[in-house]
Amino acid sequence: MENYNSNTILLFLKYMFQYLLKKIELLAPFKRRKLNINKSNNLYSQPTITLITLILFYILPASNLTAQVSCGDISDYTTVCIGSPSTFSAATTGTAATTTNPGNDYGCLSSSPNPAWFYFKASSGGSLNIIQTNSNLVDVDGAIWGPFDSITDMTSQCGAFGAPLACDYASAPGFNFSITATTGKYYALLVTNYSGTATEISLTDGGSTASTDCRADIVTSKTVDNSTPEVGDTITWTLTAENKGISDASGLVITDQLPAGLTYTGHSGGTYNPATGEWTIGALAANSSVSLNISSTVSPAPSGTTLTNQITNVTVTGGEANSFPDDLSEQITITDITPPTLTINPVATDNIINAVEDNSPVTISGTTDA
Repeated sequence: MENYNSNTILLFLKYMFQYLLKKIELLAPFKRRKLNINKSNNLYSQPTITLITLILFYILPASNLTAQVSCGDISDYTTVCIGSPSTFSAATTGTAATTTNPGNDYGCLSSSPNPAWFYFKASSGGSLNIIQTNSNLVDVDGAIWGPFDSITDMTSQCGAFGAPLACDYASAPGFNFSITATTGKYYALLVTNYSGTATEISLTDGGSTASTDCRADIVTSKTVDNSTPEVGDTITWTLTAENKGISDASGLVITDQLPAGLTYTGHSGGTYNPATGEWTIGALAANSSVSLNISSTVSPAPSGTTLTNQITNVTVTGGEANSFPDDLSEQITITDITPPTLTINPVATDNIINAVEDNSPVTISGTTDA
């Protein structure tokens, strides 16, 4: 006989209860997807529900229940392209979406365990037919919302998503969604792994007239290690390029020429031409990033002088999706001044001679431009 640890047994019990609950929902006499809770139905009696609650939320290890992903946090989304050969791992743990973001209208989803959020941008409008399959043919459900004007619009409306454009809660391993997509708009897709079994999600195109943006998406940012340097200080600018798109980028070049008032002293982490300001990256794989450090010294200038270092151009072969905002500039403020000039007032020769003869001090006065 094989040996199983307690976590494995408890996890099995969790998914067995989920499976039974879903089967019960399918048998509800008046509505296929709604729970028919009444006192005469022993399957939904209060002791039964209490027992299930205790097992799922108090007995099972906390590590299976605490992970949260939110439709309001763009870092919890995965960018997808309908019809791309890429696959995406379904979540096997996590707090239900209905618990994390209870204000959304989840349509047919009576439950939403092990959620994963995805988004895509429509590059052309029309009918969009999405076919979801998964490698282990397990029970996976989903819903889709939109259109949204931007990434910010999508995440800011989280918690108040209206009725989904399409929804699936069947026990079958796949689902088919058909929506009308609008050019340039964004759509949020929730996939819930009802089975809890590890599986790879594929999103294929079912003969759409619309298309989704499958290009690279370069997000560029810049930081400086000292925003209030003194004259003569060496400061380091760090440029980062991250590809948040579906496809690998090629021919990537970022232009960042130092402004007047800074003297280039060196760089590390990439190929940079200080004369033109071009950082030549070339290829950048999807979901990867690179950084460049540029060192410079601060030239003499009056206190309070501000200098702005600006990325002026980002080019990619074939263009990019531009779904995310960039941080293209950083500013420094010089905090000290150019050494002052001292002007000494003339001293009469007789005063100096008398002072020497009498062994007495000589008063010297002057002014500075400080």
